[in-house]
Amino acid sequence: NKDGSSFQVFSAMEQGSSHPFHSHDAAWLGQISGARLWYFLPPNTSKRVVGPKVNGCDYLLRRTRMPKGVTSCVQNAGEVVYFP
Repeated sequence: NKDGSSFQVFSAMEQGSSHPFHSHDAAWLGQISGARLWYFLPPNTSKRVVGPKVNGCDYLLRRTRMPKGVTSCVQNAGEVVYFP
């Protein structure tokens, strides 16, 4: 957090679920089991570019058009991803 305190979160999701695009401070995220597909947009991307909230799986299955500028990566079990 900006005030110097730490923020910790545990997230458990079932296969096929997702979070919509969102922004936050820097974070280290570990993957305990399975795999996760991450989509990233450049900093300060307009919400107009992102569009409505959708399940991220819809991008993968081409049910929804991907916003311009998206980069992606797959995080496997035992890997850690750092979001600056």
